[in-house]
Amino acid sequence: MTITFTIYEFAALIASIGFLIFIFTLIPALLQLKRTVKAVEELAQEAKKTSAELNALLKKVNEQTDDLAELVKKIKGVGLDMAGLAQTVLGHIKSPLFSILSLLFGVEEFFRNLFSKKTEGGE
Repeated sequence: MTITFTIYEFAALIASIGFLIFIFTLIPALLQLKRTVKAVEELAQEAKKTSAELNALLKKVNEQTDDLAELVKKIKGVGLDMAGLAQTVLGHIKSPLFSILSLLFGVEEFFRNLFSKKTEGGE
């Protein structure tokens, strides 16, 4: 008994063998793709958890920043109040100080003129 093939039958046999090889290589590729998709899904879940924690942390930082901004405003207000108080104190001290100094210079000038006229008139 002899097995004979025509060229078409041989081509169909080669195509069938090629298809089987394709299927056998496609199965591990699909399994690897399934594992990859599962790993990506786990990674996405971890990223979601991390982003939730990061959002909570950012909210706390934002609250602290708001508190710090209020503190800076209060310190600025106190600084401006202190500057105003210093101006007021200097204003109240400056006027009497100028008056006392003017009086002292006037008394000095009076005595200088008094003694200089006395010595000039006596000559």
